[in-house]
Amino acid sequence: MAKPLPWSFSSLNKFVTCPNQYLETKVLKNFKDEPGETALWGTYVHDCIEDAVNTGAAMPDNTKVYGPQIWSAMNGITGAKAEVELALDNKFEPCEWDKAWVRGIIDLLKFDRDEALAIDWKLGKIKPDSKQLKLFALLVFYHYPQMNIVHTSFEWLQFKQHTRETFTRDQIPQLWEVFVGDLGQYARAFKTDTWQKRPSGLCKNYCAVTSCEHNGGWSGKRIKSCI
Repeated sequence: MAKPLPWSFSSLNKFVTCPNQYLETKVLKNFKDEPGETALWGTYVHDCIEDAVNTGAAMPDNTKVYGPQIWSAMNGITGAKAEVELALDNKFEPCEWDKAWVRGIIDLLKFDRDEALAIDWKLGKIKPDSKQLKLFALLVFYHYPQMNIVHTSFEWLQFKQHTRETFTRDQIPQLWEVFVGDLGQYARAFKTDTWQKRPSGLCKNYCAVTSCEHNGGWSGKRIKSCI
């Protein structure tokens, strides 16, 4: 098997959920995940916020309900940048996106002296797992050595709530520790070409891999492929 693909929080989480699904959709690309209505709406709102921050465009009427929380979380838009792509190579050096070992897109990034603010806008259910926030902090620390503190936030726009954590540069080793186990499994899957099937409540109705016996559309053979 080829060397591991570049990983992000979402792709590693997809692998952990079901290595076989990751193999079929991300590595072999036999199947394609189609975004649902919630995902499409989330993409639309993210695009609207990006335009508002980067170009000063007005938020469309159907998204203005989120405006107060967005501006409050950002503490104004001065100096903020939206949809910032950050990537590291396997030596933890900043690199180009297509040469990455790990990469991530921060929905909003803002600096104030030696402190940074990294925000992720959320439109789905509240899942206060801070792993993604830890990865954001790591990416910022490596890309901006002058930053000693990173304030991070999930802004749950649909519920007008937030999950916030602050990290300091001396925490870098501890931040990496939360990914060690998953990354070890990830590397071994590529090295040994072993991809477990991990059945869950999502299999029957939400998985694109219909070649798997746990899928609700399975009939003993592959019946749906993007090829």
